[in-house]
Amino acid sequence: MDGDRGLRWALWLLSASLGPWACGDDAISPGAEGLGPGGSTTSTPSGSDGTTTGADTAEPGRDPTGHADESTTGEPDLGPESTTGEPEPPVVEPSFAEVAVQAGLDHIHGEWHTAPDCLIDQIGPGQGGFCLPERMTAGAAAADYDGDGFVDLVTTRTHGRPLLYRNAGDGTFTEEGLAAGLGEYGWGTAGATWFDIDNDGDQDLYITTLGDTRYYLFVNDGTGHFTEEAIDRGASLKSPYVHAGMSAAAGDYDLDGWTDLYVGEWRTLAGLGKVPSHSRLLRNLGPGAPGHFEDVTEAAGVVVDDVWIGVTPLAGTYSFSPSFADLDGDGWPELATVSDFGCSRLFWNQGDGTFVDGTVASGVGIDKNGMGSTYGDYDADGDLDWFVTAITDDYRGATLENRLYRNDGGRHFTEIAEPMGVGAGGWGWGTTFFDPDNDGDLDLLMTNGFYYSAHLAEHNHLWLNPGDGTLGPEVSVEAGMGAIGQGRGLMVFDHDHDGDLDVYVANNFNQPSLYENLTGQLNDWLRVRAVGTTSNRDGLGVRVTVRVTEGGPSQLHEIGGSIAHYMGQPEKVAHFGLGWGDDPVAEVRVVWPASGQEQVFTDVDRNIELLVEEPQP
Repeated sequence: MDGDRGLRWALWLLSASLGPWACGDDAISPGAEGLGPGGSTTSTPSGSDGTTTGADTAEPGRDPTGHADESTTGEPDLGPESTTGEPEPPVVEPSFAEVAVQAGLDHIHGEWHTAPDCLIDQIGPGQGGFCLPERMTAGAAAADYDGDGFVDLVTTRTHGRPLLYRNAGDGTFTEEGLAAGLGEYGWGTAGATWFDIDNDGDQDLYITTLGDTRYYLFVNDGTGHFTEEAIDRGASLKSPYVHAGMSAAAGDYDLDGWTDLYVGEWRTLAGLGKVPSHSRLLRNLGPGAPGHFEDVTEAAGVVVDDVWIGVTPLAGTYSFSPSFADLDGDGWPELATVSDFGCSRLFWNQGDGTFVDGTVASGVGIDKNGMGSTYGDYDADGDLDWFVTAITDDYRGATLENRLYRNDGGRHFTEIAEPMGVGAGGWGWGTTFFDPDNDGDLDLLMTNGFYYSAHLAEHNHLWLNPGDGTLGPEVSVEAGMGAIGQGRGLMVFDHDHDGDLDVYVANNFNQPSLYENLTGQLNDWLRVRAVGTTSNRDGLGVRVTVRVTEGGPSQLHEIGGSIAHYMGQPEKVAHFGLGWGDDPVAEVRVVWPASGQEQVFTDVDRNIELLVEEPQP
């Protein structure tokens, strides 16, 4: 059989017997076949026209043949063989080990505040009587900020500056925030978003705050060092009133090739009078002033102040999780804001710089207490479905649960959370569609918990996709993710560079959780990273469709759209599980948002990262 597969299986058996980490000089990351670009090779798949223009491949930890180092002691016993003499593919069940402390992620999110020392009051500024907003925060975002090929991590806290963890390339992190220019702060930091504001090829960082009168934008000089420039660039949203910043979403809504930003805020308008909230759409000015922004909230038609439907008497803006995603497949990204108290909104992109509110007509917005948000084609029908976390509880006679909006096409959705078995999830927060077992379909993960008696002992929920367009069963405990906590932000990224997706959970007032994926690498995978030229450099809005076999089912991922949206973001890369096989991937199709160009690559190797650059028009 394939020696690569034999070694992969043997490594997993070894790691399972040792536990998630071995001590001393022989410490390993389970299943890792080699870490980092130092062991990478490059090759070029063929395009639909037989050319190789526009794509390179890099596979971590492989020798020049594309295989892991072979064992000299023979192939391990993988169990019963099939009638063809080859071992049967293993049944891969998701399995995780919590390794945050071992990885160097041992900080505390913050300290509990009580009145009158709240960072911000729910009812009005300055009163300090109700500390609710800070109990809803804890964020994180992943990106390679220093350009060394390893994905790094920034995480927020209720006090002081965000922490910037540099990936050492061996599955561990070191905190480099002060050295990198992320200075000290007297207020809480909440949401974090990486994006390339000026298309110069590096990652800049936007931070929302809790209790400050402004937000922060850290501009990368290309070496991994930052300068704070939010006020000069029109992105601070500075006002006389303290902010209750939540998530911020990056995307090119007007398709001019420059990344824009939408910022969410959760607060009442009590004490503010007619002053607008800080839930705003900031347009990137582009070539004339790269990385500078103007507020176009009113002009674009996306004001969300005082839009509550009647669930609460507290008028205000309660936007937790904004996002840009193309939900009708016309190439233009919509703006969706998942919000508390019946305030969630879906704005359809009109293609002229404006949006129209299509919430009610589209059948969405019926989440009474929307918190987290994720998009993915879980039923493999070629469009993005939408999952919204909420509170499993009864409130004023209304049953509150998560919402799963199945995309029916034609700008309409059907809500199916309860029949699908994903309605009940506790007091929900961050969530994501992802493929932890690399079997080729999207599973669903959410985190939860709050400081009410009924929600103090909640754990993550993980629903598996059996591959037939449904979700279930819930297996978080069996998968090693059943620890009780106060999860808020949640994201997935390949922190140890082994080809499967690991999970980071930012816990409120506690240490974070890092769940290392122990079994995903037993199946094959493909990662696609897009570099825009006419489109934005980050490739936000790029649609990647993969067919493992010719004429077979397809998988869809929209970079920046098919992600989690609560207090942060995962890597800006399209990850696909391929299952078990020997043949190359039949087809990878890449569609660019600003230029509309389409690239097709055939016979693509498995277990690689495919780097695709947008062709010049």
